[in-house]
Amino acid sequence: MKKLMAIILTVALLFSLCAVTVSASEKTDIQACRNKTDYADYFYDGFCVEYVRNFVCNFFVNEEDEIFDKDTMTHPFNGDTVNMFLSENFVLTDKMFADVQVELGYDKATNIYHLPFIGGFGGMIKAREYVNYVKNKNNTYSLYYQTIDWLDLPQSEYDKIEAEGKWPDSVVYNGKTYENTADGYLCKNGYKDGGLVHTLDVKNGTARFISTEKYTGNKVPVQKPADKEENKTEDKTDNKTESESTTPEPSKPEQTVTQTEGLVLSAVENTFDKDTVVKAEKIEETTEIYEKVNTALKPVAKKFVAYEITAVKNNATVQPDGTVTATFDIPADFDTAKTVVYYVSDDGKTEELKTTVDAATRKATATLEHFSTYVVAEKTAETTGDLNDDGDNDKPVSPWVIIAIIVFVLAAAALAVILVIKFKKK
Repeated sequence: MKKLMAIILTVALLFSLCAVTVSASEKTDIQACRNKTDYADYFYDGFCVEYVRNFVCNFFVNEEDEIFDKDTMTHPFNGDTVNMFLSENFVLTDKMFADVQVELGYDKATNIYHLPFIGGFGGMIKAREYVNYVKNKNNTYSLYYQTIDWLDLPQSEYDKIEAEGKWPDSVVYNGKTYENTADGYLCKNGYKDGGLVHTLDVKNGTARFISTEKYTGNKVPVQKPADKEENKTEDKTDNKTESESTTPEPSKPEQTVTQTEGLVLSAVENTFDKDTVVKAEKIEETTEIYEKVNTALKPVAKKFVAYEITAVKNNATVQPDGTVTATFDIPADFDTAKTVVYYVSDDGKTEELKTTVDAATRKATATLEHFSTYVVAEKTAETTGDLNDDGDNDKPVSPWVIIAIIVFVLAAAALAVILVIKFKKK
């Protein structure tokens, strides 16, 4: 009996350990991919190779070092040392690597890099930003990067700064913060229509490029890697290329369907039938519906701006055939870290929507599945959650984790039984 219980206990503990390891492996893999591709998005068609040059030179070059050549303003370094640094920080194709070597003054005959001195510049801006990933059927990962829309500070503001003779790290203009970068004072203004998708695999903690492609559209697929049914779906077309079969087709670009003061609604084509009129109206404080919203939000928010959103076709109220993206302006007196979007039903019930907040542009974005009353609000301190997390809290718990917990509880129970039997025999 004791041997049987010991075997059961050992197997249960091992299974529990394996289950936890499997549930954590995907997160580890995607982090390995991200570590290698956060800078790789610069290299499509040789774009922005100078970023790597600056990154490497600022790590190695020291003009106070005795071997720093002040005549050529270069710093010699062993080729193997620099190559190892490059491999640890970037994923480079052969062409990318060759371009980087030219930028870094590599002498193949002596295996020496004559790294140029790069000084006096602000932070480098990112051309693109990681937004999502998809785990493919063949256990590779496709990472999506959207192109950032940067706003440049007006020339009149540059003139003021130059007249003062001071170049601060950041400048506030029209309520937006412009950061001092190598390319001037820039402010993030959302995303442009398009980006890059890198498809990689991970083996032994090393990310390897399979393909790099451009895609269009201002949204990326929202497939959840944990959705095994989607990942098991068979592709019935046998003659597709690897790129076609592993990279999901990006979503169609959204278009503005209506806008009013403080709110813009956008959706993909065919979300509304022809001749449908979409309206978004700010709810005035003197109306009954405003009082209803105020009463409904009292437990969670004191500050809010409410909107009534409707769609009408042939004098009849209709709903969108799909989702609609609502982008709200965050009022100047709202704390962006506490800003969230709510749906308020006709009977006064509230539902907090998943909200994306861009503090730099003071925009709050939420996805609407139907039209009704919506508000952008500042939550009270006691009800405020972390609005700047990466969304992991909204993902369903992996079945492997649930199984691991159950097995661990059973193992603990088995161990308790063994100890009780052993105690009674004594």
